[in-house]
Amino acid sequence: MSEPLDDPPPAALVVAMGRLIGRVVAHDFDGLCADGAGGRLAATDFARIVARYPYALVPLPVDWPASIRFSMERDDGEWCVDVPVWTAEEGMSDLTLSLRGRLVAGSWQVTVNDFLVP
Repeated sequence: MSEPLDDPPPAALVVAMGRLIGRVVAHDFDGLCADGAGGRLAATDFARIVARYPYALVPLPVDWPASIRFSMERDDGEWCVDVPVWTAEEGMSDLTLSLRGRLVAGSWQVTVNDFLVP
C-alpha cells in the first residue's frame, strides 16, 4: 500500500528517474531492458508503445518533479511514481511511465512497472 508524501523524494532518486526517462526518450530500449530497468517490459514493448503514440517524445523539462506526486510503499521503503512523458506537440502528455525506485547497496535502482496511456 502506498501513501502520498508531503516530503520530497531523495534528490538522487529523482535524478535516477530522470535518467531512466531520458533513456526512453532516446529510444534506448535494448539497453534499458538489458540492464533490468525495463522491468517486465521487453524492448519490443517499448518500441511498439512509442511507435503507436502519435506524438514525438522530448526530454523532460527541468522542473518536471514539481508536477509529479510521489508516494512510498510502507512495507519496503520503495518509492512509486507515475510520470507523464513530454512531447513536442503536447508538452505534458497522457502517455505515462509508472516507475519504482528503491535503495540497493547505497544507490537508487529504478525500474519501469508499466508504460501506458491510463
